Amino acid sequence: MKTLPQSLKEVYPFKSHFFNVGKGNRIHYVDEGEGDVVMMFHGNPTWSVY
Repeated sequence: MKTLPQSLKEVYPFKSHFFNVGKGNRIHYVDEGEGDVVMMFHGNPTWSVY
């Protein structure tokens, strides 16, 4: 999905970024805010909004 539907943009207003890993795989990340970096991984097929 390249863009979020408008209904999801309201609860997830962050710009999407992707990091390519291997052949055809990618990791989605959000780069927002200030201060120390916090990295959170969640299982698949869950979504960070959950």
